[in-house]
Amino acid sequence: MFITSAVQYLAYLAIVLDHGVFGVDPPNIQRVKKILPEKDFEYLFPHRNRQAGPKPYTYSGFLAAVAKFDESCNEAHGGLDLDTAFKKELSISFAHFTRETGENSGWGPVPRGRQGLSFPSEVGCTAAACPYCSSNSEYPCQKGQGYYGRGALLLVPHSE
Repeated sequence: MFITSAVQYLAYLAIVLDHGVFGVDPPNIQRVKKILPEKDFEYLFPHRNRQAGPKPYTYSGFLAAVAKFDESCNEAHGGLDLDTAFKKELSISFAHFTRETGENSGWGPVPRGRQGLSFPSEVGCTAAACPYCSSNSEYPCQKGQGYYGRGALLLVPHSE
């Protein structure tokens, strides 16, 4: 990473080193830290990053992702105050993350709702692609192309 300006340096401190600009976090990060402190993130996702390899799902990584978008966790509609809107946004996002990346196991002491962020990519697929394809003539599969889902917001594969 090459830092070529003071602004880039401040962004580096804010995102990578988990410092706010001049020691003050932007409003959306302040809101995240107030409503979802790290201990709550740890409680909600005790099974995160359980696979071998990279461990992408961390609290500091979550804050860095929120910090990239000024309005993330910092906007409200429909008469909601900012904190209530943020809580709603979090609950929807975390439910989706859990569905897409969770272990979804009925066995063991951790309930399904807290098994999210376990896998950074789809289980049972090769590094090249997953074997998804349907015989749908309207949107046919492309020869030599495949789908490989990764991250907490997976795309819906062709077959669904």
